[in-house]
Amino acid sequence: MTMHVYLHAAVGFPTVLFSAALVVVTCFWLLVAAGAARPDAFDQDLDPHRAGLGGMPVAVSVSLIVCVGWLCTLTGSALLLHHGVKGGPKALLALAVLTGALLVAWTAVRLVAVCLVPLGLATERMRRALRPIGVGRPTEDRPPTGARPAVGARQGQGQGQGQGQEQRQRQRQD
Repeated sequence: MTMHVYLHAAVGFPTVLFSAALVVVTCFWLLVAAGAARPDAFDQDLDPHRAGLGGMPVAVSVSLIVCVGWLCTLTGSALLLHHGVKGGPKALLALAVLTGALLVAWTAVRLVAVCLVPLGLATERMRRALRPIGVGRPTEDRPPTGARPAVGARQGQGQGQGQGQEQRQRQRQD
């Protein structure tokens, strides 16, 4: 197969759907690398546990689904072009490639999540590794981004704020 087949497959149905999503995912991770976005920005909005992808940050799960789906649809579309399938059968097979790619991508990411969660790699350690330097890191006076108030904490006081005040009071007493 020549490069022309792959280029035609990348801009044809169904790969074009994943190609557009891949551009969005790439731009998102470039923004994260630049510090303009947080990798856990979508964790409050979506529940990965309902899709069987629990324990992994939503951005990581979606990014992996898009990458695996894009590779699957590119391969399937290139094979359809290489074998010269045309007309109605091509449309049906393209829909089958799309459906198969979604299933393969979801299954692959679910397997990754299932393997990483028991190891503790898909939880807080992964979130910390993906967090850009200085963004959302807890300080003595400020709770971590998205932190909920501790049980029994006063209204408007975050989880880490009370601890910072206690430490300052202890230092003053010493």
